Amino acid sequence: MLLLLLNFSPFQQSLAGWAAGWLADKLQTEVRVGRVEIGLFNRLTFHDVVVEDRQGAPLLEAGLLSAKIEYLPLLRGHITLRTVSLLDATVNLYRQRADGPTNFQFVIEAFRSKDRKPKKRQWDFHINSLILRRCTVGYEERYRAPLVGQLDPSHLSVTGLDANISLREIARDSLNLRVRSFRMKERCGFEIRSMSFRLAANRRQCDLSRFELRLPGTAIVEDAFHAEYDLRDRKRFFETLNFEGRLRATTFATADVAPLVPALKPFRLQGQLRFRLERIPSFGRLQVQPGHVDLLRPLAKRHVATQLLPERLQGRN
Repeated sequence: MLLLLLNFSPFQQSLAGWAAGWLADKLQTEVRVGRVEIGLFNRLTFHDVVVEDRQGAPLLEAGLLSAKIEYLPLLRGHITLRTVSLLDATVNLYRQRADGPTNFQFVIEAFRSKDRKPKKRQWDFHINSLILRRCTVGYEERYRAPLVGQLDPSHLSVTGLDANISLREIARDSLNLRVRSFRMKERCGFEIRSMSFRLAANRRQCDLSRFELRLPGTAIVEDAFHAEYDLRDRKRFFETLNFEGRLRATTFATADVAPLVPALKPFRLQGQLRFRLERIPSFGRLQVQPGHVDLLRPLAKRHVATQLLPERLQGRN
């Protein structure tokens, strides 16, 4: 009965007005929320959300934004959100001048802690599942001329962004996440059809496992990648870096990365690649263990196959 009352239309409108007013006051900008639903198990759902930047332009437009808040972890100094969902959203980011702030800097400042004193309790943040569906993200540095025919970091336009990400832990010195699915397309032509992996990292080591990346003509699968380093002194990072990884049954096409590397555009190559990489700081060199490279040039109907020598190929950094 209480749940029905909370989702009664007049109450939803009042709650939407309160939520929009609170956020508008926090951000000092215009915020609109169509309606709010309160679901079972601490779930809040916001419909038709619009957040403007300080210039009055839309910063965020979302058809639906929902989150589930866990109350008990708050008592232990943890913030836990379950299944945060953002659907049918458009995010417009830009920087008007080279010496000016971005249009979203005020959002960061609004939620930044004003207490500069160090806290005894370490801050931990957990999102069990972040879901993005049919999202569009744009970023523009409006004082720069756009590049044509290649990826331009100053003028990005990502469409069809779908993702399912589990952030198991975000702390000051560690990160543990799992990307269950990820896909997107950038206007330059670069497209990720699917990507998934697990990552666990801290100041001393990093483990990447179950990595799979699929582009229109490329498929990369890595069993495991392990790296050890020391971030306590960043100047010695490369001196202490030690890593080992293996790529298996990788199919690649130069057309997939040509938007990132324009020099590859004249080449229409496809092939397979398999090798193992290892770097040991004490030897100061990169080692490539036996593998196989198989290149195919379809337009010229020429086939080139190269087998790496059994001996390790060694080259200085």
